Amino acid sequence: MQIRGLPGGQIIIEIEKTDFSNQKYPQECRIDLYSSDMEFIKTIYSRRLYRAKPIMKPRVVVPQPFNPMVHWDVSPEGKVVIGFSAKYEIEVFDPLDGKLLSFSHKYTPVKVNNKDKVDHFSKFQVREFKADGSSRIRIGAPDYIANNTEFPKFKPAFNSILIDPEENIWVHTYKENRDEENRYFDVFDKEGQFINHVRILGEAGFPFFKAKIHKNHLWQIETDEEGFHTVVKYRISN
Repeated sequence: MQIRGLPGGQIIIEIEKTDFSNQKYPQECRIDLYSSDMEFIKTIYSRRLYRAKPIMKPRVVVPQPFNPMVHWDVSPEGKVVIGFSAKYEIEVFDPLDGKLLSFSHKYTPVKVNNKDKVDHFSKFQVREFKADGSSRIRIGAPDYIANNTEFPKFKPAFNSILIDPEENIWVHTYKENRDEENRYFDVFDKEGQFINHVRILGEAGFPFFKAKIHKNHLWQIETDEEGFHTVVKYRISN
């Protein structure tokens, strides 16, 4: 869930619900507008997703990697920029008046490879208990995760959207060269006109879910292997 404030004091909240009875599109993502007193005003955008697969034994939802997701941010002037990554299309909304414009951009779909699959499962940690009462952490997905994970052939068009103080729209995409993938954004002006590819210097973290752009730098919250958070400042080059 994400929360953003608007210049007039209203609040944008992303809400996701899971419907265990809907196997095709179990999640619903809604982007709702609230007053400063937390009174619901309207739903700006909604989309059914297959972000995670509900299973009953155990009763959990299993993440489904590289499926299309809803990504969004709020501009300094209060516009809500939303993209559903099934295709490279971005929509711009006025919170009250609805959609103002949309634009699309050409891209080359990136295939999901074996390393992507290994990296996904390596994120899971399982605590195993021994007969003597001791335990150890095993890296890797348990069977109920691995057996219920489906990988698409291709990755989605993009995986995050950021808005800078000049109202420019930054879209982070996947690339064939995985070493360079974390460094580049496509940047558009607020009307959707393509400006340039922008490269971030340094070992930029991925994904940019908790990043903001301020004074020609990208500020990113990164998490290390032990779960500790660090705020990192990256320089943006032309």
